[in-house]
Amino acid sequence: MVSGTWKAREVIALVRALARRHEPRLKVQVLTGRSGRQRGKGSHVIYVLVDGKAEVGRFALTSHGDVSRLVLRNVEGALAHLFGEGWISR
Repeated sequence: MVSGTWKAREVIALVRALARRHEPRLKVQVLTGRSGRQRGKGSHVIYVLVDGKAEVGRFALTSHGDVSRLVLRNVEGALAHLFGEGWISR
């Protein structure tokens, strides 16, 4: 269960650390369109976890303020198949 408040940079740092420890090693990338511009709307950024060239996970965050509990819960659920249930609260 997610508790407390988090900043987007804290969530990204945790995901990157877990991706480095994951076997096979994963990379966290910002999703871009054909033009090379960042995908998302406004301040929302879409991140993908990549194993080689295949996408294995995806989540979105805003780049401002605290991340709500609902968004944290959604990120946790989106990546649970990679890092295990409750990975964000460990």
